[in-house]
Amino acid sequence: MAKKKSAEEITAEKSDVKEIEDGKFRKEFVIQVTSNQTLDDVLENERMNIGNAQATLQNALIRGVHPKGEAYVEDVEVVHEGLNSKSVKVTWAVEAVPAVLDLDPESTTLPVRREQDRRDEHNKARLRAASDPAGFDAT
Repeated sequence: MAKKKSAEEITAEKSDVKEIEDGKFRKEFVIQVTSNQTLDDVLENERMNIGNAQATLQNALIRGVHPKGEAYVEDVEVVHEGLNSKSVKVTWAVEAVPAVLDLDPESTTLPVRREQDRRDEHNKARLRAASDPAGFDAT
C-alpha cells in the first residue's frame, strides 16, 4: 500500500520549489532587468509585484492548491549577469492547503480582479440603467 502524503508534501510537489515542505506554495518568476538596476529596484516595481502576486494565487488554484492569505516575495536572486542586463529570479510564496484536503474552502484567497474588469462591470451597469431607468436601483 502506498504511503499517504501529508498536506505539506502535496503542496511542495505542486510548487515550483519542491525541496521545501512547509505548507507554502511557491512560484518562481525570472525577469530581465538592466544591469544598473538593483534587487531593491526589482522589489519596488509595484506594477510587476501586483501581477506576480495575482499570478501566484492563480497558479496555486490551477495546480489544485487553495491559497490561504496574501502572496509575498520570499526570495530574490540574480541568476545571470550579462553586459547590459541581468536575469533575476523572484520567488513568491503563499500559505496553502491542497484543495482535496481543504476543510474551509470559503477562506481561499482568490486573485484580485483587475481594474479593467471593474470598469467593464461599471459600463455594463450604466448600459442596463440607460435601457431601463425605471427598474434600475442606484443604491
